[in-house]
Parts: sequence; structure tokens; C-alpha cells
Amino acid sequence: MRKSIYIFCLLLICSCYAISQRASSKKPIDVFGYSCFQNTDKTWGYDILRSEKIIIHQPTIPAASGLKGFSNKQSASAIAELAIKKLRGRPNEFPTITIEDLQKLKII
Repeated sequence: MRKSIYIFCLLLICSCYAISQRASSKKPIDVFGYSCFQNTDKTWGYDILRSEKIIIHQPTIPAASGLKGFSNKQSASAIAELAIKKLRGRPNEFPTITIEDLQKLKII
């Protein structure tokens, strides 16, 4: 009986150790977010954040000709969300916004 208890305790300790090692070895998850801001000319832009740090500051409409900002906050938000989606799909690449993306979301 004593031997069984000893083996059970040993297995329990080993299991707890294995679980704690697996939990501590996981990479921290990048948390993406965005915030929209209004430019001085009353157009809109956005910042992309990774773990609360700005990684992209975008005051103008990407891929569009000229240096105009978004006409409203909703458009800036839609493209910021698309950029985050692209970042999650390919975290080591810069999220490229295309003219087609802008047309699909009815921004241009």
C-alpha cells in the first residue's frame, strides 16, 4: 500500500512539473489593436498597435494616389482592421493594402 502511494505521489509531481514547463515555454501572444485619429485637415488616419506599441502610423490612405486621409473614421477603422487581419496571417511581413482592398471596402 505504501509503495502505491509513493508511486502515485511521484507521478503526480512529475505531471505537475510537465504541465508547468509546457505553460512557461509558450511564446507570448502578440496582441494587435488599432486607434483612429483625426488629422489637422479633418481627415482620418490610424495607428496599428502590437502589444500596446505603435508599429504603423498611417495618416493617409495607403495605396491611393496623393496624401489624403480617410474621409471618415469608419473607413480608417475598416482598413486598420484589414491590416491587422493581414498581420495575423503573415506576422513577419508588412501588411500591404492594395487598390483592390480599398475598392472592395468602398473607400475609393
